[in-house]
Amino acid sequence: MPNALLEVKNVSKYFPIQGGLLKRPRAYVRAIERVSFQLQPGETLGVVGESGSGKSTLGRTIIRLYDPTEGSILYQGHDLARLNQKALRPYRRHIQMVFQDPYASLNPRMTIGALIEEPLKLHTKLSRQDRQEEVRRLLKIVGLSPDAHTRYPHEFSGGQRQRIGIARALSIKPSIIIADEPVSALDVSIQAQVINLMMALRETFNLAYIFIAHDLSVVKHISDRVMVMYLGHVVELADKKELFRHPLHPYTEALLFSVPEPNPHKKKERIVLSGDIPSAANPPQGCVFHTRCPKAMNVCKEVKPVWQEVSPRHWTACHLHTKQ
Repeated sequence: MPNALLEVKNVSKYFPIQGGLLKRPRAYVRAIERVSFQLQPGETLGVVGESGSGKSTLGRTIIRLYDPTEGSILYQGHDLARLNQKALRPYRRHIQMVFQDPYASLNPRMTIGALIEEPLKLHTKLSRQDRQEEVRRLLKIVGLSPDAHTRYPHEFSGGQRQRIGIARALSIKPSIIIADEPVSALDVSIQAQVINLMMALRETFNLAYIFIAHDLSVVKHISDRVMVMYLGHVVELADKKELFRHPLHPYTEALLFSVPEPNPHKKKERIVLSGDIPSAANPPQGCVFHTRCPKAMNVCKEVKPVWQEVSPRHWTACHLHTKQ
């Protein structure tokens, strides 16, 4: 796609398993393996998969909380993967993150005002008075009282804390927000409020989101495109409507089957996955999904499927759809 805001090219992240007296790496956990995608300005890309699929690691690698083992992370043409911490600092304001746990992501010793003001101190030249005024404005934008800036995180509910995290991420006017399961720790009624807030902010500030989640109904509501991950690999990527209407990969089909159907008269093909997700330290040969795939063939056990565009803007890596 032309004019991509963010382009991730063949990004991998391996974590060493150390052992012995000298703590040398004995093996590696392949958390993400050659992941590639593009993100357009104002777009929301949903990232789904089971626990252990590499979703959160991908988000943290893009924002450089983890250094990538290989690959490129291009923000407006600048490769963030090649920059040291000093050179990376000017770019940090453009990509911010909202974390999963609103109880752990805020420093309990700092007031809400200090938490939101901290990025403004680091990345802007605003005066103290202007920073405090901006803090009050941000609190109002996310639906909290401007007077909340004098209080501490423990005085707020989970949903309110997540709003504070969103205000903090917004403070330096990023163009991309990586939301790592931002509503999974919240009550269902509060989830809807936070999701609607994020959608309104996207329209107001022309934000692009990488929205990581395991709840497909939430992803369907907020996303423009959906990327499905399994054991560190991307197995399918398509526009939201196309993916939910016509999934190509058996793993995507299984995920969609797990979503409750409100219509009791609508019949769905029953798809049950056996076993657990394999270890990322010892992934299966060939297609990583073949050990659990109900449609696996002999070729799946030996040959890794090619990542290909099966139909316009609909990509998958599956031997069932390999073009001859």
